[in-house]
Amino acid sequence: MAAAKSEPPEVRLAALEALGGAGNAAAIDVLAQTAGGAGGEEQQIARASLVRLPGAEINAALVRALAAAEPKVRVELIRALAARKATAAVGELFKLAVDDDASVRREAIGALGTLAGEAQLGTLVALAVTPKDADRAAIEQTLGNVFRRIRDPKKCADAVLPSLAGAPADAKPTLLRLLGVAGTPEAFHAVRAALAEGDAATRDAAIRDAAVRTLAEWPNGSAAEELLQLARTAPVQTHKVLALRGYVRLAGLSDNPMAMYTRALELAERTEDKRLVLAGLGTAGSAEALQLVEKHLNDAALQAEAAAAIVQIAGRLRESDAARAKAALNNVLATVKDAAVRGQAQEAINEMEQYEGHILAWLITGLYEEKNKRSRDIFDMAFPPEKPDAKDVAWKPLKAGIGDWGISLDAVFGSVDHCAVYVRTRVWVPAAQDARLELGSDDAVKAWLNGKQVHAHYLNRSMAPRQDLVDVQLQQGWNDLMLEIIEHEGGWGFCCRVRQRNGTALPDLKVEQAFELSDASAERSAAGCTIKLNPEPIKEYLTSNIVLMKNMIADGY
Repeated sequence: MAAAKSEPPEVRLAALEALGGAGNAAAIDVLAQTAGGAGGEEQQIARASLVRLPGAEINAALVRALAAAEPKVRVELIRALAARKATAAVGELFKLAVDDDASVRREAIGALGTLAGEAQLGTLVALAVTPKDADRAAIEQTLGNVFRRIRDPKKCADAVLPSLAGAPADAKPTLLRLLGVAGTPEAFHAVRAALAEGDAATRDAAIRDAAVRTLAEWPNGSAAEELLQLARTAPVQTHKVLALRGYVRLAGLSDNPMAMYTRALELAERTEDKRLVLAGLGTAGSAEALQLVEKHLNDAALQAEAAAAIVQIAGRLRESDAARAKAALNNVLATVKDAAVRGQAQEAINEMEQYEGHILAWLITGLYEEKNKRSRDIFDMAFPPEKPDAKDVAWKPLKAGIGDWGISLDAVFGSVDHCAVYVRTRVWVPAAQDARLELGSDDAVKAWLNGKQVHAHYLNRSMAPRQDLVDVQLQQGWNDLMLEIIEHEGGWGFCCRVRQRNGTALPDLKVEQAFELSDASAERSAAGCTIKLNPEPIKEYLTSNIVLMKNMIADGY
């Protein structure tokens, strides 16, 4: 404690922190005084040490210290009691909640929000009805905090309802909002009844306004029909808007939201309210919701919201009705000019088509491995297929492990680890153009296009479509594509497709089909058979079919 008053600041800070673990009730005064009078790091450490002080007697000592402390120190003592969850201090805090010093009152009221419980609800409501000065908002927040900790909302409502009828007019809005936190049927009826108190021209307009706002934030669907009626008939436009927004919010919580959203759109008069309904519809996932939103896609004022809602709905609908979802997304692409919205719609289509158009015809060579080298080392090495002048690289058609969209290399090589294979193919396009490689791999992957490395990604992962998106430039005609797939441990495989930069299919893309001698030819060759051919018929055949062959070459075969 002596060191906590030392001149060197580093000594004071160390002492204040040490008191939090080694101090006792005697340290309360120096810590509270420092917390109330210092600033910055010194204040923060003193506050933390007040909370950390060990011993069963500390809370009682903190309460006793409140009596003689000046306001700044009282505030720190109350703060510490709340942080220490000292529920035994609640009685003293209620006294301080009506203290003459405003800072002490506010701190005590806030602490009650942490420490008070069901037994103190009536006393807290009484404070809210007749607060001191401008404390009603702080008391309302405290009551709301206590309400949320009490599991039985009926007990919360029962604490408020008896006070509502006889409360002063300026207290009723607070009580109505508290009933909205409780959300019980009895609370709902009381709030609805308050709508009849006064009108827009009377001094009780604040009560009606509070009732509308409370219903608009009602925690369950029991207020839906009342809000719908208000959205239709409320004499104040602001209340119509609030009611409609509350109704849309409850639609999102409903088991059958479509009927509610349809009603809301019929009632929405302002563009911003229609936008709100469309945004709510975006959380739906049915064809009916899609149809309702699509009606507004050609409305310039609502197009952005309608398109965004369509993208969201289509994302949910694609599992049950992919064709309908894709049609709606294509409608967005055909109608909307906004690049960001179009991008969202296109990406949604790309996700739906992620298993389409993968290259399944490959030539393969490998295995490549090195003794005592792990997958990271293998990834960093350049094996013969990467070298332009390499000879004796034996390529053969990949026949095993071919799935609907991916290639399982486990099916080709069995269980192996820390090795690599290379696969290659050729793709043909009629003109040079931007494109994108979409790769998936288990595990690491590299890619070369026309002899130039365009991608390298070392990692351990399971294969999925579109894991790596690589922008490339295709040349006119044939393009050589080669991949290296590096196996770490476990599964092994890859998938690849070539798309436009936005993810859509390249309509004129052709993929070279792997070729090898027939099994019979291979067997004859292996047996050392020699087949003598007369070259003249072959020459005649080639000459007579030269036009056909030219056409085939032009077509990419």
